[in-house]
Amino acid sequence: MSLTRIVSTCALLCCVPLVQRGVQAQDVAGRAKVTGDAAVEVTLEGRVDTRARTLFSTEVTRSAARTSKASRQPLAGAGTSKPPTGGPVNFPAARPDSVQSVMAISALDGEVESERTAGQVFWTQVGGRAGSVGCVGPGCFEEILQAHRSAIIAEFLYLNPRNTDVPYATPMDGIGPSAVPIGASSMSGAGYEPGFRLGLNWNRTDSSSLSAIYTNYRSHGSDSRTLPGGLGFLNADLVHPNTISVATDSLSAAASHDLDFEFIDVQYRTTISEKTYLVYLTAGVRYAEFDEDFRARYTMLGSTDVSSDIGFDGVGPRLGLEIERAMDGDLYMYLRGGASLMFGRFDADYLQSNIFSGTQAVVGLQDSRMVPITELELGFGWGNSTETFRFSAGYYVGSWFNTVTTGSFIDSVQDGTLYSIGGVGDTLVFDGLVARVEVRY
Repeated sequence: MSLTRIVSTCALLCCVPLVQRGVQAQDVAGRAKVTGDAAVEVTLEGRVDTRARTLFSTEVTRSAARTSKASRQPLAGAGTSKPPTGGPVNFPAARPDSVQSVMAISALDGEVESERTAGQVFWTQVGGRAGSVGCVGPGCFEEILQAHRSAIIAEFLYLNPRNTDVPYATPMDGIGPSAVPIGASSMSGAGYEPGFRLGLNWNRTDSSSLSAIYTNYRSHGSDSRTLPGGLGFLNADLVHPNTISVATDSLSAAASHDLDFEFIDVQYRTTISEKTYLVYLTAGVRYAEFDEDFRARYTMLGSTDVSSDIGFDGVGPRLGLEIERAMDGDLYMYLRGGASLMFGRFDADYLQSNIFSGTQAVVGLQDSRMVPITELELGFGWGNSTETFRFSAGYYVGSWFNTVTTGSFIDSVQDGTLYSIGGVGDTLVFDGLVARVEVRY
């Protein structure tokens, strides 16, 4: 073998390992670039998902950070020996598009965080408040600020007034003090009647709102009774005792009774608890108007009419408390209570007249009073997933204290105690069903 061939063979054997190392380095660099691209794509997808209200993956962030750091380090296997002194150091260049992607991710992160903070100031569906952790299951409210959204409210009332029935005629055998009752007294009073509420709610802050609500209720009741001749007479129970005569005893009698009230409430509502139970406090002012009209007519040869008109107008402060408790699904249970102190005046009039003798008795009453009103409502409700529509139904009880009612007023006129110390005082109660529809926006 010649010297030239021996030298060529040795040179070839020395170059083979270097070529193999170069191929391995290119392969590792290619895999690192692919990994970096995939991590950037996954990171971008994670950030976009954040806009869809999903949690950002910290593992993807760390992966992207490791990839970015690795792209700035020498590739493993490309040689560990130091380069010659003074010579250039050759590192794999970072891809410009990867650097731009990382910068875009940082900008996107700041933008998403800003939008998240702005959205959670009011009624975000992510978790209720910035930094809160979403919760599931009964008793857990993720959207704790929904109650203070602006809304339109409509309610249907079906109430029955109590302590308002008035006995107006009793069948009697005989006339005057010797007369004996021979049957049950006829009563006149209102029964269950419909009413309504209409309201508006204005959002103020993340935990407060203002509302204005108008309530209207009107009831009407009537009754009549007739006795055939020879079976006694109907005693006119509501005429003044000093006008009783043979002419006041009747064979037929009829009565009608109307009872109406109206409320106007303007109140401030704030959240005082956001735990398992949502608790809201309301404070405001109420205007109340109350009217009760009664008419009775007794007929035999002629007719005698008795009428009573009672009215009240008052205004005063109102405090209320509302409690909600989530149940399975979209159902919830609620309890609403309130108390008002109405300062106003009662005006009451009594008139008795006869077709032959004209006016027989006239009495008037004007009395300034404080009328406490308490209300309690308990029921269940349902709301859709976005809390833009809610429906609830429950049982309502409202009590009016220190009022003047038809029965107590006429009794005081008949026995002469109308202007006695303490005056006329009675309790009026309304109870029945309530159905509520609320549209939030």
